[in-house]
Amino acid sequence: MKCFDRLGELMSGEGKHDAVMRALAALVDDHGGLGGLGQRFRDIGLGNVLDSWLDNGGNLPLTPADVYVALGEGAVGQFADMMETTSLNAAKVMAEALPELFDRLTPDGALPGREDDFARLFSSIGVLFDR
Repeated sequence: MKCFDRLGELMSGEGKHDAVMRALAALVDDHGGLGGLGQRFRDIGLGNVLDSWLDNGGNLPLTPADVYVALGEGAVGQFADMMETTSLNAAKVMAEALPELFDRLTPDGALPGREDDFARLFSSIGVLFDR
């Protein structure tokens, strides 16, 4: 299943693909790369969930509430503003997208260093959207 198979159910309108790409890139950058973003999930006790995204098995789910706890209302609001949607829809999209994003961008099972993040992000993001 592609990361955004259900994106149309959560949001509507033209140009959402580009908005989601920009919002995900900003989210990763604002949190110190995938390593920093992943650490936020470890900090709230979701290390086992993060590890499932890095391993070669199924990804454990993330809830919108987990997103709020890990990233805070400000980050969710910024993501929502970039996507021109509500914070609730943004949290739903983030909860659906982040496990797949980590899974796709960590094929070797390890979080990349910050310098590798954007090269991996933009070379792999098309796969997430099935483009």
